[in-house]
Amino acid sequence: MVYALVVQGVVVQVQDKAAVGFVEAPGDVIPGYLYDGQAWSLPVPDLAEVQQSRRTQVATVRWQRQVAGYQHSDGHTYHSDVEGRASVSQAVQWGQVYESINGPGTFAIAAWKTQDGAFVGQDLNSLIAIGTGLAAWIDAHFDREQAICAAIDAAGSPAEAEAVDITAGWPS
Repeated sequence: MVYALVVQGVVVQVQDKAAVGFVEAPGDVIPGYLYDGQAWSLPVPDLAEVQQSRRTQVATVRWQRQVAGYQHSDGHTYHSDVEGRASVSQAVQWGQVYESINGPGTFAIAAWKTQDGAFVGQDLNSLIAIGTGLAAWIDAHFDREQAICAAIDAAGSPAEAEAVDITAGWPS
């Protein structure tokens, strides 16, 4: 048994000793519980709060998936975190500069290490293909996040917002 201070139907403080203005309450009551003078209940979550929480969860899932590695059509998995994407972009830029000085087809990297541990030779065209595919793949993650967030925002109740599957339909 605990004693709760209730303000406008909401428990704002709980303590072990009786005091003026405190009401006797079950031992599991904590601040945030509701009390109507007869029954104690958990607060009903606000739809906007649940939607915001779910959008944050979706962003976390998107980030985790987008940095987990990009499977390119060459059969290798490439680093897809910020550093990996920047490395591809920088290599493409350097390759373009190099070929503008030395001529088309002269740029090559003998051993680009992929996320799956392979060392793969790359030329400018292959790096451009990897970078283009990686950018489209990242964009697809944001598209999926946007679609899931739209479903969450269309929910008419906290339960509907919680029921939106945030794990399905992501690019692989």
